[in-house]
Amino acid sequence: MKSKKRLVNRIVTCVLAVASAAVAVSMMFYIRSFEHEHVAEQFGKQTRFAQITLFLPESAEFTADKIMYFRYKLDNALTEKAITPEKTGARLYADAYSAFADGTLYSSGKRSAKAKIAFVGGDYRLFHAAFAAQPEVTGDINHDRILLSRSAAWQLYGGSELYDYTAEFNGKTYYISGVYDDFTGSNNEEFYADAVSATADILAVPEKPVTCYELILVDPVKNFAVDTVKECLDLAEGSYVLVENSKRFSLSNLFRTVPHIVSADEPLPTGVNLTPEELASRRAEKVLAVLLVIFLSLAVYPLIWLLILLYRLIRLIKRLSDRYLFDKLKDKFSYS
Repeated sequence: MKSKKRLVNRIVTCVLAVASAAVAVSMMFYIRSFEHEHVAEQFGKQTRFAQITLFLPESAEFTADKIMYFRYKLDNALTEKAITPEKTGARLYADAYSAFADGTLYSSGKRSAKAKIAFVGGDYRLFHAAFAAQPEVTGDINHDRILLSRSAAWQLYGGSELYDYTAEFNGKTYYISGVYDDFTGSNNEEFYADAVSATADILAVPEKPVTCYELILVDPVKNFAVDTVKECLDLAEGSYVLVENSKRFSLSNLFRTVPHIVSADEPLPTGVNLTPEELASRRAEKVLAVLLVIFLSLAVYPLIWLLILLYRLIRLIKRLSDRYLFDKLKDKFSYS
């Protein structure tokens, strides 16, 4: 009877251990699928960097000019704190920024498409893998380059080989540099609704307020990057949302998320809108918190038995060492 119970116990323990391991592996793969949350890891291999995103209301008037001033203050703050690159040519930070506008795109033949355009600046391709292989629209001196999504290209011209074709938006003519694949997923469908997407240089409309500012900043000690960003911002806390992307899927953060799994998200400051990437990541936090609870529930029984086996192993080693090692030493000293 005892042997049967032991067999059942071993089977249950093994099944639970395998199930918990499967949940842990699925969590790891799920976390790695959010490429946008791991840009800091690619930016700095030896130095520790933090990835931070700011979501701001248009009323903050955080324009491209104000970003230049923010960079100036950030450079001064790093200099004052004696933070310098480890090697020549290395960067202490990188940033990108964007703002969205709704309207209608027109082709040269006056075909139209309802569109939501992302006006971008900075190192946008670093933060958004979808644009890594696309031409850089922010590098043109005339600030009149645009990228179209595949849906926008087909609605305007019925094709995708459109280099230097024109597209008009809000009275300004842009020259098409390339076509990228449509964004997919429920968050993008909700964000764009029935509009197609396009991407242009924010300096085409320099007065447009930035609503999403992304930054990778050196982080030699805990909270250095976040505290430095807040110090250099000329904005009142509570008027914007700050997210530290590089820590959002850490175990400590997921444990803090567990009590809020079924609760609604905190209301955003007035005028703040989240991007599809941020909406997806916030939902992922809750999914991962649920998976963490499932993992702990499955792993607790195998873990108890693992500790019992380790305790027994330690006792066995102690008995064997007492029997063979100490007995031999005792005999040796008794003869001497």
